[in-house]
Parts: sequence; C-alpha cells; structure tokens
Amino acid sequence: MLNKEKLNNLAGDVWKSAERLRGKFKAYEYQSVVLPVIVIRRIECVLIDWREQKKADLLTSLP
Repeated sequence: MLNKEKLNNLAGDVWKSAERLRGKFKAYEYQSVVLPVIVIRRIECVLIDWREQKKADLLTSLP
C-alpha cells in the first residue's frame, strides 16, 4: 500500500528522471521518449505477480 510520503517520493523520482531526459531531447521529442518508457514500466509492474507465480509453479513441479 502506498502512503502519501512514499507516493510523493515516487513522484519526485519520476520528475528527476524527466528533467534529466529533458536536457537531451527537444521539447517536441520528449513525449515520444517518455510515453513508451511509462508503458514498458506499467507492463513490467503488471507482470511481476504473473512472473512470480510462474516461478513458484516451476519450482513446485521439480522432482
């Protein structure tokens, strides 16, 4: 569960990353870099539970 402090820390980390990227890309290029990274991270978060379940299934099926 995310409390307000942890959520603020995560938001701060996202903004720090965005500021680092902003220096390397022009303003109009920024969205074409950040959006794919956000989508990839979301997919990774969604699949964490699935990956852990598959790992547990494999370990229990070993002789």
